Amino acid sequence: MIDLKFIILLPILGFIVILFFFFKQRKKFEIYYQSLGGKDISTWTFPYTKAYLEKDGIVLKLGTSGYRANFYLYLSIPLRIRGFLLIRKASFLEKFWAEPLFLKEKLLAEYDDENWFKNIINKTEIKESFLQTFNKYQLKGILIKDGELRFEWNIKQGPWEISKETILSSITELSILSNWLDRIPSSSIGYNREKLRNLLGVKLPIGITLFLFGIGIVGGFYNYQPLCLLEALWIGLKITLPVVLTYIGLISFFIGRKNLFWRLFWKSFMVMGIGSFFISLFFLTLVNGIFDTSLPQKHIDFIEKKYRSIKHGYRIQLKNYHQNKFWCDFSVSKEFYNQVSQGQKVEFWSKKGFLGIEWLYLGLKIVKE
Repeated sequence: MIDLKFIILLPILGFIVILFFFFKQRKKFEIYYQSLGGKDISTWTFPYTKAYLEKDGIVLKLGTSGYRANFYLYLSIPLRIRGFLLIRKASFLEKFWAEPLFLKEKLLAEYDDENWFKNIINKTEIKESFLQTFNKYQLKGILIKDGELRFEWNIKQGPWEISKETILSSITELSILSNWLDRIPSSSIGYNREKLRNLLGVKLPIGITLFLFGIGIVGGFYNYQPLCLLEALWIGLKITLPVVLTYIGLISFFIGRKNLFWRLFWKSFMVMGIGSFFISLFFLTLVNGIFDTSLPQKHIDFIEKKYRSIKHGYRIQLKNYHQNKFWCDFSVSKEFYNQVSQGQKVEFWSKKGFLGIEWLYLGLKIVKE
């Protein structure tokens, strides 16, 4: 029993709640960064924060990133070399099939350039540093990307979950490791492919979603309200899901190696899955109505049930039309709701829809005998 207004308002309300929670926590972020001697503290870049630390003339960046299920704190130092390498702990399933870099610790390596990776890992001091640093500081991952070397820690609420002593003592290890890595030539393959993964897996889907969302708004999607929103979303899912899976499968196959494949796949699937919801709701609703050439169909029915919902407003179910669609109903005005009673005859007009999503052509009105 969900209406269009509720679907539109739900993500907005959710964002407001998240925003309120973030600004409530903002002061705690600032205090933590200040306690470490942080400068140029930025806590307004929702949902990420950052600060800069300076030691021995080297500027390091400390910040938070990731989403709720993968929220983490990072400490980074500039690198002269370019490339992509991520050393991380294997997930539960990966422990059974992935090839670990360190068997006992179940650490995996994600990379694109095989020769460049071997050039790094074959150096004993670097390989031992990776292992010792993971064990000593309980890291989530070690990342080489965008001219930076990062140490990463899993967190749930904020950076204060990682002790100041851990951060300060890890700076020395980070600096030593960066000096060793800077003696190795760069890898344009890894650097460019990681940029391409971010473009095709995240930025392009978000851009397409926003573009189609804008077309739906400007085109007046609200003039073609589906008779049953859940059915409309289901049809939209059937249209978008094959496209999403094909696209993600292709980019994961061509620019994701064996240890990169599933991370790229699920990250892109999450972004495009959310995008599919908004594309179905706004763009496909517009397409379904604006290209519909079917003739309007008149429906005569009787009010089976009327009720008021705090979340969804004034609702009416019809005897015949909703007989096999108990999950659907009509949203009506307060005035119309008060005018009708159970069993009263009403009429409305609908059209079949270009995509097969039946939509309301003329709204409910009372049939006078």
